[in-house]
Amino acid sequence: MGCMVDDFDGITIHDQLREMLVNDESEISQAISQRDRKEFLFHLLRLIAVGGSMCQAEYQFRALKEAVRMFYKDLVSVHKSSTSGKIEITSTVYHIDPHGSNLALFPVASVHNKCYVLIEKATSTATIIYKPFEPFW
Repeated sequence: MGCMVDDFDGITIHDQLREMLVNDESEISQAISQRDRKEFLFHLLRLIAVGGSMCQAEYQFRALKEAVRMFYKDLVSVHKSSTSGKIEITSTVYHIDPHGSNLALFPVASVHNKCYVLIEKATSTATIIYKPFEPFW
């Protein structure tokens, strides 16, 4: 759903989804619990939906949902446990500098800087997602 255009730390907000994802102080952000905000799936949604300073608004959530789903399936590994028979996530995700203030890692300090490292135990591989925020102005 659309909303009044606003700017939050360099990100232009055109819709309520983006407002919920970037503005922790908005009424809409209360729809997601603090526990859910720690989930990697939420972080992927924020990466894709918020984008950068030049990201255009998306008015169909279905496209965002499908992109997040495919991205998550490619990044996170699951296996069936040989002992319990339950599905287990075998990837470990680390959020590096969650405040985006390490200037050795990012060109400018911003809450929108993102860096994640995913470690896959079974294959001993690592995947790095690095997205520095570049302000438009």
